[in-house]
Amino acid sequence: MTLHLPLCPRTPDECPPPGIYRDIPGSDYHAWNAVSSGLVKRLHNDAPIHALHSFNSEPKLPTAAMRLGTALHAAFLEPEVYAAATTIDGLKPNAQPATFARHEKEHGPLILAEGWHDDITGMVTNLQRQPKCPRFDEGHRELCIVWDQPTSDGFTVRCKARIDHFHDGVMSDIKTARSIDPHEFGTQAYKLGYPISFAHYTQALSCHFDVSKCLIPCVETAAPFDAAVYECSRAWLDRGLSQWAAAINKLATCLALDNWPGAGEGVEELELPGWARSQ
Repeated sequence: MTLHLPLCPRTPDECPPPGIYRDIPGSDYHAWNAVSSGLVKRLHNDAPIHALHSFNSEPKLPTAAMRLGTALHAAFLEPEVYAAATTIDGLKPNAQPATFARHEKEHGPLILAEGWHDDITGMVTNLQRQPKCPRFDEGHRELCIVWDQPTSDGFTVRCKARIDHFHDGVMSDIKTARSIDPHEFGTQAYKLGYPISFAHYTQALSCHFDVSKCLIPCVETAAPFDAAVYECSRAWLDRGLSQWAAAINKLATCLALDNWPGAGEGVEELELPGWARSQ
C-alpha cells in the first residue's frame, strides 16, 4: 500500500507516477504532492505535529540569501533561465523578502539585486577553477525523480527529489556559504541536515543508477568568493541514511494511523532546571 500526503497549499498538485522527469520547472516540481527531503529533515528535528503544520502552511518568502543561492544554481544548472534574469535598479541585497517578492511579480521569477550579477560571475569563475569541480554542461541537471520508498511497516511512501547534477555515478549538490573552512562548513552542513538530504537524493538515484560518490561544490557569497569541492565521507553518508530511514518510518506510521503526535505525549515529571537546584 502506497501512502500519500494530503494535498495542501505547499503541494497542491497530484504527483506523477514513479519515474525520471527532465526539464521540469522548479515551480512545477515543488507543487508535486510527495515527500521531499525538506519534510524528512523536519520530521527528524521536530515532533510530527510540527512537521505536519509546516507542510500544510504556505511557504515562507525566501530570504535574500536564499535568492542569491537560487540565482547561482541557475547560472550553473539553468543558464537559459539565468540569461533571462532581471537586475532591479535600487534593489539592495539586504532588502526584505516582501520587497523581493513584489519585484518578482512585476519582473519575472528570477530577479537580481544590485551587484549580484558581478558577484555571481565571480562565484562561478572561482568554483569552476577548482580541479574537482564537476562539468555541469555534462550529464543530468535538475533531474527530478519520483519513487515509492518501502518502510519498515510494509508500506511504501511516495517520494520526490530534484538532483542538482549527476554524471557518471557522481552526484553533486551546489551550496553557498559564508565560509568554506572545512570545520566551519562541515559543522554548519550537519546542523542544516545535509546528510539527510543526501540520503534522500541517493535513494532516489539508486532506483535507476549506481551512485559512486557525492560531492558538495561550495562557494563563499562575499568577495573574494573562495571556493572548494568536498566529497562526503562514508561515515557522513551512513549517518544521514540512518537518520533519513528513521524519519521515513516515522512518517509512514503517522500517515497510516492519521495521527501526528506532539513532543509532550503522555504525562512526564517536570524537573527543576540545573541552575535552580542550588538555590
